[in-house]
Amino acid sequence: MIKILPPSLRERKRYVAFHVHSEAPLRREEVIRAIWNEILDFLGENAASEVNMWVMNFDEASQKGFLACSHKEVGKVKAVLTLVSVVNGKKVFLQALGVSGTIKALKRKFLNRKD
Repeated sequence: MIKILPPSLRERKRYVAFHVHSEAPLRREEVIRAIWNEILDFLGENAASEVNMWVMNFDEASQKGFLACSHKEVGKVKAVLTLVSVVNGKKVFLQALGVSGTIKALKRKFLNRKD
């Protein structure tokens, strides 16, 4: 039987909200592929594994989403988001809206706003 790690031994996560500004709406798969390609190009495979990034949610209607990453590597993730400039021949800009320690607070602060 697999034992669950106690909270003191679990890896701490941060959640980064982002907004995709583009010429045309993008699909979830396109955004995920673009972020991963950029993180591998910028950091390399070893550092990308340490970042432990995972796109948790992306709403195609609002073009907003959030991802989880290691609490120590938030700066690198935000840098990678700004480096994404082209997805499938479309010019894009990924704007980091903010960082939070819980998904609930992230949605309340950054994703439920109408701006």
